[in-house]
Amino acid sequence: MTTDAIDSLYIYTAYLANCYYAVENYKSDEESKESFDFGEYLNATRWVDMRENLLEIEIELEQELNLIIKAVRDSQEHFYLGKAERFIRAIRLFDDAATYFQFEDFMTRFADEEHKKVISDMQFVFDKLDDLSDVVVEYLSNSLILDNHPDRFPILKQSVEYARIQDSMGLKELYGIEGSQGNHTPSQQEHEPEQPNPKGKRGPFSNLPPKILLLHELGFFKLEAVQKLGLESKGKLISAICGGSADNATDYIRECNPSTALNASEKNPYRNKANRDAVKELLEALK
Repeated sequence: MTTDAIDSLYIYTAYLANCYYAVENYKSDEESKESFDFGEYLNATRWVDMRENLLEIEIELEQELNLIIKAVRDSQEHFYLGKAERFIRAIRLFDDAATYFQFEDFMTRFADEEHKKVISDMQFVFDKLDDLSDVVVEYLSNSLILDNHPDRFPILKQSVEYARIQDSMGLKELYGIEGSQGNHTPSQQEHEPEQPNPKGKRGPFSNLPPKILLLHELGFFKLEAVQKLGLESKGKLISAICGGSADNATDYIRECNPSTALNASEKNPYRNKANRDAVKELLEALK
């Protein structure tokens, strides 16, 4: 059985990067408007299709990752790890360049609500690709398969090593408490003064969904002062506290429901197992 999940993620990342940089260079003047291809970069139908396809790819991804672990020949391992390396490199490079603040700035450049909606979809696709890159790295961090290839796949190795360090030391470093992986033996790298973060981020709560899920679990949205706010006002509040798009925050809050996790909307923070696990680990460590 073969799938194209990781290849698709790479293609989507490359397309997102092209669109992002095109919009970044767009200026709100007549000359720029004439040269800017809205049909190519801000095609609403295409971005909706990408969102839907990513949900299907998320299901196929684990099947393809299993093929890496079950590979019986070195050539098969090289084939699948090479695809994973290419995707992780692409998303890391894009992740270093793009920020939520730039996505927010894009919103101010377009008066058309349809275009603003597409910008919001671009950010959703970015978030989803970022989440799925974490799935790839987490899956490989639980395997020793990369040790079979000492001279290859440097980006994967860097990301996996960082994930392992974060897993064993992350909670202590980020929150001043002991993590649940206390039996991990620190490597020499872990004793260095500072570790490079290959994603340019700090810990598991770097995107909006896990932050909103955590606040939901803590009862934040049941506070009287918060309950008095309208949904859009809650989104603006969360955006001010956590960063990210107020529109996306509003969508995440609207859909946030643990009881529908298995058949959840794509905007439900409970839908992503990595989000649930990160929140569960933090709350258990705080007890």
